[in-house]
Amino acid sequence: MEKNIYKNRSVSACIKSSFDELIMNFTTIFKKTWIGNLVWTISTTFILLIFAQLGRMLIKNEPLSLLTMLLLLCAFILYCLTSIYMSSKNIVYLIEQPLKTVLKRISVTTLIAIIVSIAVLLLPFIVSDIVTHWLITSKVTSVLTAIILNIVLLGVFFILIFIFVLPLSYSLTDYICNINSKFKNIFFQGYRTGLRYWGKLFLSQMLTTLCCFIPILILGLPLFILFAAYGVNLHNMIYMGDPDKLPGCFTLLMIVSTIIISFLLSYVYTFIIFVNIHTFGAINQQEKGDKKFVTAEKTAHELTGK
Repeated sequence: MEKNIYKNRSVSACIKSSFDELIMNFTTIFKKTWIGNLVWTISTTFILLIFAQLGRMLIKNEPLSLLTMLLLLCAFILYCLTSIYMSSKNIVYLIEQPLKTVLKRISVTTLIAIIVSIAVLLLPFIVSDIVTHWLITSKVTSVLTAIILNIVLLGVFFILIFIFVLPLSYSLTDYICNINSKFKNIFFQGYRTGLRYWGKLFLSQMLTTLCCFIPILILGLPLFILFAAYGVNLHNMIYMGDPDKLPGCFTLLMIVSTIIISFLLSYVYTFIIFVNIHTFGAINQQEKGDKKFVTAEKTAHELTGK
């Protein structure tokens, strides 16, 4: 049964509704989502261990082997696939849509998110480097001024990118949850709606991040300590000639700890999904209310004119 997500709520009410939904119905949610979350957890553990091996190779100044690069690529693909499956299982709990349909739509939105992320990470640096190189070679400014302008330009680019990418959080969610939404709506109608409610989306993202910061910090701290100990021990073995000071079961401890902590963190991600969908529902309902108001006002003017 579809939950009451289409309701005109404030941002704080969306967050509270998501939290209440997760806590009060956790047993039901767990039964419906644990497989997806566990699969995602295993893929997360796999990719973290590959990064640990990659760190070992970099510290030893070893060239990256083709096998390592292939494993990294496979781990990334596996992570994307399991993220799609986990997100679908969590979203299906809230909306009345078949899992197959949601899987297809999340696959599309994930591909868009990957492309946008790559563009966001590369384009500002490419453009700012081109501008900086031109300023230096043409001797328009000094090298120091060009470097400062490069930093400022990067900052401006990232602010502009954040402003124009944020509405996608609404249009992508609309594409997933609304079966009548077409692909083009992601960049046109849905995007324009997200742009109109930019402030609400920003507040929702900011407050959700603040709410999740403490549990992520508490749960992630043990993992940080374990991986830091692994890195420091490896560095000392290679460069200081120290013996291996970690216990023989340390690798097993890393794997088990990563699986347990990642599984717990997956339900923080579930909470983020719930907030996103409740915010979408609130905006959707508010948009319908605004349209009804405009229609009613137009009708009143027509009647008055007559």
